[in-house]
Amino acid sequence: MLVGLGGNNGTTLVATILANKHEISWGTRDGVQTPNYLGSLVRASTMRLGQDEQGDDVHVPLSDVLPMVHPNDLVVSLNSIFISS
Repeated sequence: MLVGLGGNNGTTLVATILANKHEISWGTRDGVQTPNYLGSLVRASTMRLGQDEQGDDVHVPLSDVLPMVHPNDLVVSLNSIFISS
C-alpha cells in the first residue's frame, strides 16, 4: 500500500515507475528525453567498498549491495502496488 497516493510524492512515484517501465519518451528543444532513475537515492547512489591493488577506490551502486526490488518490477493498480515475479 502506498500511503499518500493522491499527493505530490505518491503521484510522482507512480508516474516515474510507469514512465520507466513503458519507456516513454518526449521531445524537448534539446532533443528527445527518456526517463531514468537518476534522481533516486537508491538507484543512483554509490558506496565505497575499499581499494583495489593499485590503491584506487572501488565504488559500487548501492542497489547492488542491498537486496532491493527494481522499481520496474512493481505493479501499480488502483488498490495497491504488487511486486511482479
